[in-house]
Amino acid sequence: ASAAMLAVEANPSLSLYLLCRAALLLGRCALKRPQHLPAWLGATLRWQWWDVAWMCAAASPLLYGYVFEPAEVAPGYLKFLYRHGGKPPYILQKLGEYLRCNGRVSEEWRAEMRAFLAQHNPNPFNLKASAARACPRITNVEHFLHPGMGLVEHACWHLLKGVRLALPVYLPVYLVPALLVHGSAFLTRPRLPLAALKGVLRSSVFLAAYTTLGWLVPGVMWRLCGPGAAATAVGMCGAGLATLVEKRGRQQELALYCLSRALEITPAITWRRGTRQGSGPPGRLDVVIYAAAAAVLLHCYEYEEDVFRSKYLTVIDWVVQKPRPTGPPVLAAAGASAATRDVAAGSDGGAAERRPGDGQAQGDPRPGNAEEEEKEEGAPMRRGWSQQQFSAHYFDRG
Repeated sequence: ASAAMLAVEANPSLSLYLLCRAALLLGRCALKRPQHLPAWLGATLRWQWWDVAWMCAAASPLLYGYVFEPAEVAPGYLKFLYRHGGKPPYILQKLGEYLRCNGRVSEEWRAEMRAFLAQHNPNPFNLKASAARACPRITNVEHFLHPGMGLVEHACWHLLKGVRLALPVYLPVYLVPALLVHGSAFLTRPRLPLAALKGVLRSSVFLAAYTTLGWLVPGVMWRLCGPGAAATAVGMCGAGLATLVEKRGRQQELALYCLSRALEITPAITWRRGTRQGSGPPGRLDVVIYAAAAAVLLHCYEYEEDVFRSKYLTVIDWVVQKPRPTGPPVLAAAGASAATRDVAAGSDGGAAERRPGDGQAQGDPRPGNAEEEEKEEGAPMRRGWSQQQFSAHYFDRG
C-alpha cells in the first residue's frame, strides 16, 4: 500500500507524523511486557511528563528555523508562525543576521535598521511613540525587536495580543465537532457550550503562551550569555513549557504534531548548513518511512489493539472496512456443555449429568469452580469460552 506514495508528491510531514505515532504505540506495547524491560527503561517510559519534554525539544528547531532558516519551513506553517509570532519578516531577517555574528554588526547595518525603524514600527501592538525616537541607538536586540519596551512588558503585551489572535483559530476547532456530535442538544444544554468555550480559551492561552515564551526565554538568554545562535536555540526550548496550560488529553497530540514538524525541518537545516551543504535527503525517503510506520500501525491494530484509543480504532475500522463484532461469536463448539465433554471423555458411554463443583472429567487436574478455572487460564474470558474462542473473538477478527 505504501507504493501508492510514489505516485504523489513527496509528503514528509505525513510520513514523519505516522512514524511518531508508531513509536508511541511501540512504547505502549513494551509497557505491556515489563518483565522483558530493564528497570531503568520501564521507569523512563512511564514518566508522565514526556509530552512536555518532547514539546520543549521540538520548539528549538521549529523556532530556530522560523528565525534563521525560514526557507526550510513548510510555507503554510511559516505563515502561521508569522501571524502568531508578531514580527514582520524583515525584522526576523535582521535578527538572524545580528545573532549569527553575535551582535558584532557593522555601522552600515545599524544605519539601515535605524532607517527602517524610522518608517515602520515592528512592534505588533502599535505603540504611539515613534520607534526611531524610542531607540535612537541600536546596541542590543531589544532596541529593534520590541523598541520602547522591556522584556517583561513586551511579554505581557504579546500574551494579550496572542490570545486575541488565537481565538479565531480554536473557535471552529471546538464548536464545529461539538455541533456535529451533539446537534440540537448543544444549544439546549448549557453545560456543553460552556465546556467548548472553556476549551477554546485554554487552547488560545496555550498558543499565546507558546509564542510569548518563545521570545521571553531567548531574551533572558541573550542578557545572560550574549546574543548568539546557540543561546537562541537553547532559549527557544522554553516555549514548550506552555504545554502545561493545555489539558492532558491534548498534550500528547500537540507533542506528536510538533515533533514530526521538528523532525522534518532539522535534517533540512543540517544538510543546508552542515558538511553536506547543497545536497538534500535521499530521494523519496518519505516512502520508506511511511512503509515502516504503516507496518507497525497495522501490526498493532491486528495483535495489540488495546494500545489504541477507542476513537482511533473507530477511524481505522472505517478506513480498512473491517466491522467490529457487537456480541459474542456464534461458534458450533460454543454450545457444547461441560456435561457433553464429560460424556465424550468417559469410557462407559454413560450420560451422567455433571454436578456443580465436580471436576470437568475423571483425571482432569483443573478445579471445577468456574472462577478458579478462569483465573488459571490467565485471561478475562467469558464463562464457558475456551482460550481458542477468546482469541478468535478478540484477536483473529475477519
